[in-house]
Amino acid sequence: MPLAEVTVFGCDGTKDIQMVSRSEMLRDLNKIVGGYIEMITPNHKIGYLLADEIYIVNELGWGLSANPAVPGLVGPVVLMKAKDFE
Repeated sequence: MPLAEVTVFGCDGTKDIQMVSRSEMLRDLNKIVGGYIEMITPNHKIGYLLADEIYIVNELGWGLSANPAVPGLVGPVVLMKAKDFE
């Protein structure tokens, strides 16, 4: 099963490298962020992304704590290569 490496920034300041299944990526990302996902691209006003990176966050973000690693975002934040999100 092919895997993609992602970096997860937790609301408690932790940084964790995880492997997500390419065949079950949506399910895995939903589980990490705790709900429906939203993709943030380098063109977005929030974040410090390289051209080939994206953030995956909780779409609604209601009731989630601010993420200290990524100012302006709440809840767990997943950093990954755009090419891995297909």
